[in-house]
Amino acid sequence: MDIIQKKCTPISKVELQEMKKKVEEEERWIIISNIVVFLYEDVIKFSKTTNLTTFKFSVQDHQWCGDNKFINDNKEDIISILQDIFVGCDIQINTFTKADNGTMCDVSNMDKKTLSLFNKYNESIIVINWG
Repeated sequence: MDIIQKKCTPISKVELQEMKKKVEEEERWIIISNIVVFLYEDVIKFSKTTNLTTFKFSVQDHQWCGDNKFINDNKEDIISILQDIFVGCDIQINTFTKADNGTMCDVSNMDKKTLSLFNKYNESIIVINWG
């Protein structure tokens, strides 16, 4: 009987119904935390080694940081946390596309018709500017 009581704590119907949602929310925050920590480390390293004041962070370069859909779906939370950490900096999540020469070009402000003329490979990149 003791084993049952130790291993099987009572759980309500409501807790069971909300369990999947709770787990998904915890997983979402783990990914957001990964993004913020990796970005923070990269920004600090970058700012110590260059006079440039704009840093671009791609989740494609880091494992466990989600993908473009995740970045776009969680844009508000990511920006809010980064604004608390990088006080006074301009923080945006912009859409970049790969040009024919391989460089990434910011196409965030293009209308959809013009954007459709570009490569279909688009990437959401977090841009931090402290200049």
